[in-house]
Amino acid sequence: MRESDNKRFAKHIGVAANVFDWPSVTLELPPGQERRPEAVASFVLAANLLKRLFSKLSLIANDVPLGPNPWHLSSLRELPNALNGLSEGDVTWGEPASSDIVLGIGAPPQHNAASKSYVTFNGWLSGLEKDVGTDHPGIFGALFAACYGVSQTFLHAAIASGAGYRLIEPFALSLLTYDFSGTNAPTPGTVDFEVSHLVGIGAVGSAFVYALSHLSSSTGVLQLIDNDCIDEPNLQRYILMRNKDVEQKKTDVAKEALRASGLKGISHPISFAQFQEHFGYHVNLLITPVDSEAGRRKLATCLPKFVLNAATGNTNVTISRHGFANGEACLHCLYLPDIEEVTTEMRLAADMGLTVHEVEQHLLANAPVSEDLVHRVEEHLLVEKGKFKDWVGKHIQSFYQRAICGEAQINTPTGTIVSPLSFISATAGVLLAVEFVKFRSPALSSFMLSNYFRVDTLYTPNPAFNQRKPQDPTHRCICWDQDYIETYRTKYPQQPTSDSSFARP
Repeated sequence: MRESDNKRFAKHIGVAANVFDWPSVTLELPPGQERRPEAVASFVLAANLLKRLFSKLSLIANDVPLGPNPWHLSSLRELPNALNGLSEGDVTWGEPASSDIVLGIGAPPQHNAASKSYVTFNGWLSGLEKDVGTDHPGIFGALFAACYGVSQTFLHAAIASGAGYRLIEPFALSLLTYDFSGTNAPTPGTVDFEVSHLVGIGAVGSAFVYALSHLSSSTGVLQLIDNDCIDEPNLQRYILMRNKDVEQKKTDVAKEALRASGLKGISHPISFAQFQEHFGYHVNLLITPVDSEAGRRKLATCLPKFVLNAATGNTNVTISRHGFANGEACLHCLYLPDIEEVTTEMRLAADMGLTVHEVEQHLLANAPVSEDLVHRVEEHLLVEKGKFKDWVGKHIQSFYQRAICGEAQINTPTGTIVSPLSFISATAGVLLAVEFVKFRSPALSSFMLSNYFRVDTLYTPNPAFNQRKPQDPTHRCICWDQDYIETYRTKYPQQPTSDSSFARP
């Protein structure tokens, strides 16, 4: 976060010290955990997320070599330099004299602090302040645990600042079944991801790539499709990106992050419509962490064979899996607006003084905003002309992102603060990577998400939100349209569209 953001947050929470500034936060890798590669990766992710939230961060760990990682660091001791500059303050290496909050990775921390928390992990199991064992290696339980550890750390700070929240209750979640059954399985040694398409490398998409970059023996091709570059404000939520990536193409940064994973990323800095014009309209698996409901509906009309989707809204994360006209909700069904629903596009248009149509057109094309549009927004907001001149030529998501997309409202006694909360989009990206691995791993096919799962990242995950959503009952969705159905059947003649089965590709 930048200084201007910190001032904005302080204004909203109404306290003398910013909730992200006052606590001295320590992250600890307890002795012995450095021998677990997944613990080291969890420590790195937690440090990454904490640095994007707090200005006082200390790291306690023994220096060890690093395995595959998105920044291609060779040892843990390189982490402070890699993180510095992502927020105010510096990252310090070594035990501080005192701490307000300490988070332990893999085991309870030994460092003393006013508030303590820890996370554990075991293959596909993630634990918050609960032991889940260590008999299964694997990266994904560790990455998910890091996200929730940072969420708990944030809650410690927010509660101490007067926010009306409680700490997350201890849990041990299986990422295979999204329940507390303790279900675990070996992580596949090699995953063939075949040819898959990622559309959108924003906060969630970059976290998805970040998670996949830890794999060392995967194969396949990931088509990286996004026509945007990285803006400086993106660094609050884009956990893959650092200062050196500003103004770089998102697809190029993602490609470089995957270099050591075995999964070949191919950079396409163009829109999905342009991609289809060049490369055709058959897509076996479309991964869609895009920013808007209208964008997802537009992608659904392109009729990919299968879809993996992830989204954030306030503090919630949604992950879903879709076929088409098979009795279960398709991607279009899931984002079909209610007749009186206020969509993201409608909210954005109202707040900026634009029409819904032009907002939708900018979002669908990922088009940069013109000087005239920026001036109209300035007039609508009653600010001096030229206040937003630096945003001319930027994409509308970047122009508006500080008020939407991955931000969370935290209620305090004095009102509401708006906070980037980087762990929310990170959680979505990790879960998207989990489902991607399940989808492409025959040994894990029985654990593929039925259709839909949602978590609120400030609360204990609730297995009741692992649901099978039905096809739109109002018949307003494209999956009831015979023209769309016939087109889908023509493109993928072996894929059923007449029953509720969800066959593997």
